[in-house]
Amino acid sequence: CHRCGKHISRKLDGRKNETWLCSDCYYGYRITDDMMRFIILSVLNTLIANPDKVDLNKAKSYQPTDEIIRREQNISQKLNAAEVDVQEIIKLILYNSEQKYKECSDYDNAEKSNIIKHRLSEFKSLGSIDTNLLSDIVEEIQPETDYSFYIKLTNGKTIQHKFKRGEE
Repeated sequence: CHRCGKHISRKLDGRKNETWLCSDCYYGYRITDDMMRFIILSVLNTLIANPDKVDLNKAKSYQPTDEIIRREQNISQKLNAAEVDVQEIIKLILYNSEQKYKECSDYDNAEKSNIIKHRLSEFKSLGSIDTNLLSDIVEEIQPETDYSFYIKLTNGKTIQHKFKRGEE
């Protein structure tokens, strides 16, 4: 669900209208299976034809979290103390370094982008959805009420595609 991030599931009403309903906020999306397939296939074929669209637009600069700053201050205080427990300080420094590394996800995302590009290079174009490719490169698909779809790739890149009536 684009509103709350929970899973949506397909429901049919008494008139056989397809609706996707959020399991948490119960928000409904009127999206047919054909629309969903068309959007997914269109995005996959666009990525196959233009693999550079997989790349993230801009690397984010490192910004320490409040927790990391607090830990750094704690390490400084312990280093300035009269009695220094070297092993404890080493553990704190290593743990804080690990947390800093997790905040610097650019390398991971670039590597994930390369993996996605490699998978896309195995195809010239698709006539139907390749579910293995889809599960390998797509993390989630979120519909919106205006027939926009947000497709989040495994590298964190989100691609928006708006469905236009008569496009199928």
